[in-house]
Amino acid sequence: MAEIVTLEAWHEKFDGATERADLHVNVAFTAGRIGGKATDKVRFRLMLKQAEVVIVIPPSEPAKVDPRSVRRDTRAREGVATQTRETDLQGSTTAGGKLKLGASGVEAGLDFDASAAASAKAATSVIVTEALREMMVVHGLDEDGTSHRWTITPAIGDELVGQPWRSEEEPRLTVVDMRVDRDRHIPPSIRVEVRCRREDLIITDIVMTDEAKWSVLQLNPQHRNRMAAAEAYLRNRLFEERLLEGADGDMSNPFARMTLAVVLAESL
Repeated sequence: MAEIVTLEAWHEKFDGATERADLHVNVAFTAGRIGGKATDKVRFRLMLKQAEVVIVIPPSEPAKVDPRSVRRDTRAREGVATQTRETDLQGSTTAGGKLKLGASGVEAGLDFDASAAASAKAATSVIVTEALREMMVVHGLDEDGTSHRWTITPAIGDELVGQPWRSEEEPRLTVVDMRVDRDRHIPPSIRVEVRCRREDLIITDIVMTDEAKWSVLQLNPQHRNRMAAAEAYLRNRLFEERLLEGADGDMSNPFARMTLAVVLAESL
């Protein structure tokens, strides 16, 4: 589902001189526009309200995680919000008649309109700066008890948009090469996945491309058929990409688990 998540992973190349390598994971979330092809029968917008990044090292791989290297803190990517507050003090006066100008006693016929006002303004500015987190990140272990997982939720708003961490500066963990003979055996392979549940999908702006069917569905105030069409589209996409877990593929189950992206970490 490249429309809503981008995933990359890499580490330093394991060779005779490199036994340990930091694993970097770049993940970015965005709002997806689904159904843009001419053959698609439904169009809708898709976003996430929660996701998990999971690092998987299969038992058959000659590698292990250094537990001391795992980033377990909850720090997320932060921004700075600056707010300016102003306090205004205003007063107004009105006047009418003639104004005498100069020491010579010359009178100038300058009339003040009774509706005119003079305003005095004093402003005090206070600048308030605070750190904002785009997303909250919580570390844990997957169901197998060995795969490290980071659960990501939005800190502001309801949707995941942006990046939860700085991939270059904040590697997730360090992988240790356990091969006895590194020159003869294949380097270990590390898999990274982005997962979510059905209830984590936010589906909006559903439109049927078949105008006749769309006209009929609009008469239904609850529009349940539109959601069913969007879920069917997602189910087919996920099945085609072999990302939907479970034999029945029941998208109506709020706890149905799906994998949105899978990559093998690149060796650089």
